[in-house]
Amino acid sequence: MKKYSFPEKAVLVYPTLIGKEFTEQQIKEVYRDVAIYFEYPCFEMWLEGMKRNGFIIETEVKLSKELLILDTIEEIRQKAHENPEAYPIDYTIRLIQGIVAKGFGFESRTEWIEELKQSPRSIYSKRLEENRFYI
Repeated sequence: MKKYSFPEKAVLVYPTLIGKEFTEQQIKEVYRDVAIYFEYPCFEMWLEGMKRNGFIIETEVKLSKELLILDTIEEIRQKAHENPEAYPIDYTIRLIQGIVAKGFGFESRTEWIEELKQSPRSIYSKRLEENRFYI
């Protein structure tokens, strides 16, 4: 996702916009409201001109690790809703486990499963001990 802002350099051109941040949709609305159309007949020309002249700064907003994990899980949920036959529940849960495990730094399912087996406080360990485990 990109964000756009107007630095101090733009104070003579767009004084009311200095220091504000805009999303991609919002910057299009700014163009609609303030651009000189004979000079910049389309949004893309205006944006490139403003960036080239240093009147707009474009920055890429990166998702945090946590949001990236949640975003990926949400996409799986959406795909499961769109095509439930392709996402049986066990498969879907394992897919989500893999995403979360990778986010926490585990290299494989085997790695975190072994840690659960070794931890007497884990539910996994208790199920194994009681022979109530499904593969």
